[in-house]
Amino acid sequence: MELKVSRYNHFFKADDEYILAYNALSNSFARVKGEEYEIIKSILKDPNGFSFDSEEKNKLKDDLLSGSFLIGEELDEIEFLKMRNRVGRFSTDFFGLTVAPTLECNFKCEYCFEKVKRESMTKEVEEAIIKMVEEKIATARGFSVTWFGGEPLLRMDVIERLSRAFKKLCEANKVAFSPQSIITNGYLLTGENARRLKDLNITKAQITIDGPPELHDKRRKLKNGKSTFARIIENIRESKDIMSIVVRVNVDEDNYNHLDRLYNLFDENGFTGKVPLYLGRVVSSTNACADVSSRCFSIKDFSNIVLASIKKDFKVKPYTQYPNLTHFGVCGADKYNSYVVTPAGILFKCWNETSFDEEKSVGNLLNKKMEPIHIRNLTRYLNWDPFSIKKCVNCKFLPICGGGCPYFSLNSMDSCTTWKYHLKEMLKLRYNEIIKSKNKGG
Repeated sequence: MELKVSRYNHFFKADDEYILAYNALSNSFARVKGEEYEIIKSILKDPNGFSFDSEEKNKLKDDLLSGSFLIGEELDEIEFLKMRNRVGRFSTDFFGLTVAPTLECNFKCEYCFEKVKRESMTKEVEEAIIKMVEEKIATARGFSVTWFGGEPLLRMDVIERLSRAFKKLCEANKVAFSPQSIITNGYLLTGENARRLKDLNITKAQITIDGPPELHDKRRKLKNGKSTFARIIENIRESKDIMSIVVRVNVDEDNYNHLDRLYNLFDENGFTGKVPLYLGRVVSSTNACADVSSRCFSIKDFSNIVLASIKKDFKVKPYTQYPNLTHFGVCGADKYNSYVVTPAGILFKCWNETSFDEEKSVGNLLNKKMEPIHIRNLTRYLNWDPFSIKKCVNCKFLPICGGGCPYFSLNSMDSCTTWKYHLKEMLKLRYNEIIKSKNKGG
């Protein structure tokens, strides 16, 4: 078999004597000794002319093939990725739904991307959602739900009724009902509500905290102007052992220099090792949040902030991420069998659009007729193709990026991910954690 070198190889020096090797096509990660790397360089320079005249060299060849650092000459990696992308995106084996039971919110966050709408779900829309799920899972093997808003916990009654209905439908159709998740501001996530959610198969919650109290309470206050930090911390303390909670910290120029205090506060409250957190980039993605654009970081600058935070010597800090392959598309927006449904029963493809007018929608559950505007919006997302974007096709990060955010790309925004700027450094951090754990006998 004739061989060639993968275009997705990344080799770089570790902090010790090893060389780290990562391949984005297979997501393989390995370390090699310096003398082995010299042989590897020679193999990769001329894989078909290299003389594999020893057991060691043949083993290195097998390892390189196993990790896709070397591939068969006949394999076109771009075409392979394109095929894998299509199969994943347009499969009907799995149905995903994001449900916003209300667009009302008890917060008034200064960077919120949603337009203010006082919409709350009616029984008629609930019944239409149940009907949609019944139709969709008839040909599916799995079903997942994410609860969104507004603040979804303002309509716990809707969450309870629909979750019970979903469970019955999945059991009747022998469809796997994945543990549900909820995106919440955390103000209403008391221990009691966490137990109610867990009983409904909602086992994961994402909460946003934007820094120490004085900063968070300025950025994420109640509609009446009152503070929220202390209540959210207490709720996390009550709920963290009931359901899985992850904290997102939205970062911009106003708060990134104040995150250290938040990390220490988490430790003081007993969240160490129990409540992971990660940093999110504040983005001016809609007209509703356009006034924050002047303080938003570029993706490159934000990636450096993430790395700096992970490197700090704190018991609580952002977790070290590892790349995920975009086998099945980037998110629900570019998947055929995934929708966002608003309280009015309007269907969208992206969370960013939940408060948009119906002219941006892809359907309406109360009027099943597909209007020309719905078809236009749907095909816009489903025909979005990172393989038609030259910079994506030529990028060494494509398998773990998938073209980035479809919404950003379609709206002429920078859709690249942080991996483009900090892959090697993040992998070095991950490697150091693995070595540290092994040295401790973990």
